[in-house]
Amino acid sequence: MFSLFTQKRHPLSKLYSHYSQEEKSIILAILYLAGSCDNAAIGFSNARIEKELNVLNSLVDIFGVKAEKSLSLMQIIGPDRLILKLASFEKSKIDTVLIMVVEMLCCDGKPNEEELNFLFTVLDSVNISPAVFMNQIQTNDVMYRYFMA
Repeated sequence: MFSLFTQKRHPLSKLYSHYSQEEKSIILAILYLAGSCDNAAIGFSNARIEKELNVLNSLVDIFGVKAEKSLSLMQIIGPDRLILKLASFEKSKIDTVLIMVVEMLCCDGKPNEEELNFLFTVLDSVNISPAVFMNQIQTNDVMYRYFMA
């Protein structure tokens, strides 16, 4: 039966149905940190911030998690412990989050020093060396080009 109160879910939400609500909140909070890690260093730019917000808002829609919940979680446990929580995720989920972090860092242009430092901090927290990560990114790029050609 049709219900007026059924919320329409984003078509990509099924891809993340095996993620818990807490994991989704942690991911959004980490991506918020990634997007804002260089604000103090280079100042606020409406165009740059808008690109970062678009990425965050699309994931809020896909995850079906309120952004306020993620920000509250970050404020309660703090950025350092938030990033450490990522280490408890399954490897496949960590890999997905790392790609999301890179997308967030690159959505407004080439990553700067603060953004790269953030990425290295996240990699360190999940015990992945930058060299291993770069190899993984290059492998993913080759596979993408092969299948999308």
